[in-house]
Amino acid sequence: MLKSIKKAIWPITLVSVIIAVPFFIFGILQAFQVTQGAMQEEETANGENRIEERSEEIEEVNDGGHHILTLGDSLARGTGDEEGLGFAGRTVQKLDEFLDVPIIHDNYAVEGFRISEMLELLNNNEFQEELQHTDMIMISIGGNDVRSIRGLPASEWTEAYQNIEEGYQEALEETIRRIREANPGALVVFLGLYNLDYSDESPEETEFLLRWNAITYQMIEKEQDFVWIPTYDLFQFQLTESLSPDLLHPNGAGYEKIANRIIEVIMPFFTD
Repeated sequence: MLKSIKKAIWPITLVSVIIAVPFFIFGILQAFQVTQGAMQEEETANGENRIEERSEEIEEVNDGGHHILTLGDSLARGTGDEEGLGFAGRTVQKLDEFLDVPIIHDNYAVEGFRISEMLELLNNNEFQEELQHTDMIMISIGGNDVRSIRGLPASEWTEAYQNIEEGYQEALEETIRRIREANPGALVVFLGLYNLDYSDESPEETEFLLRWNAITYQMIEKEQDFVWIPTYDLFQFQLTESLSPDLLHPNGAGYEKIANRIIEVIMPFFTD
């Protein structure tokens, strides 16, 4: 009798499993769809909330606050800063403390950017609209351009530098023009380059860097509401305490020095 019961149970169990599996799979699919739908609704709600928050931020800025943009390379991005702020984030923090007004800060800097790539961004029509509503633009660019000669034999440096410098000047002129077309009154803060090697072993590279800074300074300072921020002296003989472990980008202390200098220069623009 027991054997007969066992023989009967197995087919019944098998049939039950076969019947149950489709329902089980259907239930999983339904649960997945419900979960996915909930996630999409949440993402949509978050997006709508962010749009609403952004609108409120813009209204606050229009009521007496400031909109600041940062453009350029990894220095502008803040690479190497332990806190991830860079000179741009630190400058905005200090302005926020001093002015006590709403501030929107958007950082469009990209690691590895050369001036030609930044110019492509400035030529974007949508970005031109963004520029129209900006009070201040902070820019760090050119370091990747001038350092590109390092991959060449030293005998080719002079000719290569001259070609790079010529292209850079043309791109910088176009950069200035594009910014002023979109926004005639914004304050533009342009960083100079610092030297990574103050030894006597690379006199050509130091000469190129000083010449690069001099040319950029002359082009920037002749423009209305453009200011040049020198950084060369901030790092001279202070590389050990001012650079991040990659020995290329500033650390938090280095970025703090740059931010303090920027604040010294721009505060009259915001307080007059």
